[in-house]
Amino acid sequence: MKRLLLIVLCSLLPLTGNAMTPEEQGLEIAREVDRRDTGFHDFKATMTMLLRNKHGEESLRHMRTNALEVENASESSTS
Repeated sequence: MKRLLLIVLCSLLPLTGNAMTPEEQGLEIAREVDRRDTGFHDFKATMTMLLRNKHGEESLRHMRTNALEVENASESSTS
């Protein structure tokens, strides 16, 4: 049993030498986020808001918003 434990521990030793510092790990995470960022493409939302004054009177408001991402705004403004 001790021999098996020793073999397992020895096999894990090389892994600890390749550990990244917190700064290197943070930089790697930031680079991965940049690689995965493909934008949001479009966004739609429908909202309802109930306004109530101090007299208990209510007003209902409905709102819609739409946004469409443009890949390169400078190219679309010239055409």
